[in-house]
Formats: sequence, C-alpha cells, structure tokens
Amino acid sequence: MKRPYMRWTDAEVAILHEIWAQPETIESQAHRLPGRPVERIRHKARAIGLGAKPRLTPGWTELCKVMAHGLSMTAKQAAQAVNLSEQQARELLDRAVAEQRAHIANFQRHPRTGAAQKVYRIGSGTNAKRPDMLTRQQSQERWKAKQDPHELFVRRRRYYTRKKIESGTLARRDPLTAALFGSV
Repeated sequence: MKRPYMRWTDAEVAILHEIWAQPETIESQAHRLPGRPVERIRHKARAIGLGAKPRLTPGWTELCKVMAHGLSMTAKQAAQAVNLSEQQARELLDRAVAEQRAHIANFQRHPRTGAAQKVYRIGSGTNAKRPDMLTRQQSQERWKAKQDPHELFVRRRRYYTRKKIESGTLARRDPLTAALFGSV
C-alpha cells in the first residue's frame, strides 16, 4: 500500500537546511525528520535547490591533522601519511582547493618523469602558477644527465653498428680475419 503524501512544514524545511549544511550523512540525521524516508528527504532537497551535499570523509580530517601548521605535501606524500590511496588524497585536496579550504603552494617536478606535481597547503592562499611543460630537448637533457657517459657511448655504438649491418652498408670482414680476431 502506498503512503499518503505528507506536506512539508516550514519547520521541517528548516531542519532539512540544517541537515544539508552538516557534513554527516543524511541517513545519520534522518531521525530528525520522523516519517520521512531518506529518498524523500533527498528528493525534497533537490526540489528546493540545495545543491550537492558536502560529504564527511575521515580522510579529510586526518589530512587536516597531518598538514596542520603550514606543512606542505604532494598528494602522494599526504596519501602515505594518512593511509589513503593517492587518488583519494588527490581528490580530497583538489576539492578543498576548489572550496578554498586549501591552496597549491607550489609545483615540484616528478623525479622520474619530470611532470609538474602540485604541492598542497591547508588554509586559504593564492594558488601557484603551473610551470610550463618540459620541451623535448629539456627532457632529453634530463635523461642524458642521469646516464653513465661510458655506457651511453657503448650503447650508441652498438645501435650504430646494428643499423649499418641491417642496411648492408657495413662491410663484412673476410673469413680469415674473422677467424683470427672474431666477427663484428
């Protein structure tokens, strides 16, 4: 049997506004509106245009505790500190930046790829400007700086010799020389 429609009173709408403003779940606050199922509460909130409900995540409170007192962290460092996945930490911090509860203090380069990583700080402030992407030449210079010069030389000579043999432009040694000194 279908329930009869119950009109919303002004007092109930005021309670709905209070529930919507708090970060707790609707289910935990539904007892404040007796006789109203959770789905009807959500439907009424949409109907009066309350927008998205702020969600409470335990990770956010932990992040705030860890990053208190002006400590700056990347999403990966924050995730490791509060035992979240990197994706969860990044989403929480990006949402906080959008809501101006946190800001991007600066950017740092990823040690392996060179991509710019956001460094977050809790509290209001101005967001740092994202640095330009690395050019191909800068990327190659970073890679070259990490290589051992001798190993790089040997690797390039092997590549050069292999390409010459494949194209047929490198002359083969005669069999007697190859037998005495080895083949290329």
